[in-house]
Amino acid sequence: MARRGDMADLTGPGDGTSGRIRRLTQAALNADVTIARIEGVADGIGVSLANFDRVLGRFDEQLGDFAVAVDRLGASIDRVDLTLRKIERIVDTADWLLTPVTATRRQLTRLPAEILPVLHGPWRDVSGLARTVLRGLGRPGPG
Repeated sequence: MARRGDMADLTGPGDGTSGRIRRLTQAALNADVTIARIEGVADGIGVSLANFDRVLGRFDEQLGDFAVAVDRLGASIDRVDLTLRKIERIVDTADWLLTPVTATRRQLTRLPAEILPVLHGPWRDVSGLARTVLRGLGRPGPG
């Protein structure tokens, strides 16, 4: 029976001091191997953390580039929107200007062919009408 303050005797009956030393030596070697493995894992973790830090730095750079690209895209969209609004104003103005012409032309096409033969003949299409008008002004027509 072990007394208080004494180390517990881990030897079996008939083991003696040499058996105990052998087991303590083996335990120390096992601890040494375990510590070497832990150091290897810690070194691997250190390398992995360094690589991860490098990748995060590159990722931060890419996010900055992405933010610049998004800003440029937003500016481009604003310019396209402005251009579309200008085109819409032009189309609205042209529609407003051409509405009386279209209405007049509709009314003229309802007249009998004897009154305005140019609107009912082969010159009915717009290019033909333009040729007729230009010839009347003494200029060659398009086409």
